[in-house]
Amino acid sequence: MTFSIPLSTLFRLVLTGLVSCGSSLPHSDTLTSPSPGLGPRACAPVEVARCAQKYSWAHMPNVYGDVSQEEAGVKLEKVLKSFTQPSDVLVTFFCTLYVPPCLESGRGSSTGRVPLPCLPMCQRAESDSKVTRTKDDLDWPIGCQTLPTENCYNFVGQDIAFVKTSMKALPQKSRVDDVILFAPLEVELGNGLELGNDEAYELEVVSLSDARIPARRYDTADLGDPNYFQGWVDVQGSGAANDYCRVIGKGKRRFLSCNLAGSSGQGHHYVSQLGFETGLPNTWFMRDMDGDGKDDYCRCLVSNGSSKITCMKAGERGFYGSTAQGGNQHTYSLPASAGCHSRRINPLFGE
Repeated sequence: MTFSIPLSTLFRLVLTGLVSCGSSLPHSDTLTSPSPGLGPRACAPVEVARCAQKYSWAHMPNVYGDVSQEEAGVKLEKVLKSFTQPSDVLVTFFCTLYVPPCLESGRGSSTGRVPLPCLPMCQRAESDSKVTRTKDDLDWPIGCQTLPTENCYNFVGQDIAFVKTSMKALPQKSRVDDVILFAPLEVELGNGLELGNDEAYELEVVSLSDARIPARRYDTADLGDPNYFQGWVDVQGSGAANDYCRVIGKGKRRFLSCNLAGSSGQGHHYVSQLGFETGLPNTWFMRDMDGDGKDDYCRCLVSNGSSKITCMKAGERGFYGSTAQGGNQHTYSLPASAGCHSRRINPLFGE
């Protein structure tokens, strides 16, 4: 038995951004009373009782195309009846889908999409659903791995906040509590051997804000180790696979480096943690697996006798786990990927 939620509608809107929003907010701005004068997408007081307990203002339509809060509220109640006693986490998660909260001053995401709940919020809700669902064979209706970790809603304590970027660049090694609210951490942080701490390498952070699609670079001197990943991908979110990424170095000094389209010089502009886990042979690939428009590095890893595909997210300043970006190289795992050690995966398609 499954929920009757049109997932195809959600996924289509996530990928194409058919519903417009305004400009974005700074990191972790909380939801407050909006300003008037936003035209057809003006914020309005929340009319759905369950959601009104979580936040005060909402704007329609939602990602399912419901124009009125009344219509959305009926669908919300139908979903929540599938749980014996839905937790606050479950209620909040489905409220953000059906009755989207307004941001401060009524503004939305700069991506031009209806802001969605963040991947970690979805995972918390899915975990709660296993305890409160009415039937043991009831399937969780949302593919959490398709939800973003940036430009989305997430929990900050007991409140909801709009997360513009899922990490801030830190000059020192990140701590678990720096990212726990914004990306799932399934293993301990790395051993601290991060690129940028050694004078033998040059680390350069370049601007990723140019609206034009930058051209590929064919002057790359070090094409990388052919025994590991090599390929054209999009880690800048430019809409074109024009960044060349490859694995460089050996052992504890092995790292993933991308020559960004539009950059110059032979320095390492966009990198992973030094000594990152490359994964089992023939299982690594780069693809946008969390719906944020950037290709993440995914590979099959073995832990405690079992294997699953774990992805290293592409951030604004580098891969998660690097000194420039912070966070964890094991940013999120793909569901239904258990037993990946026996598979051969295409390095560009991930299949």
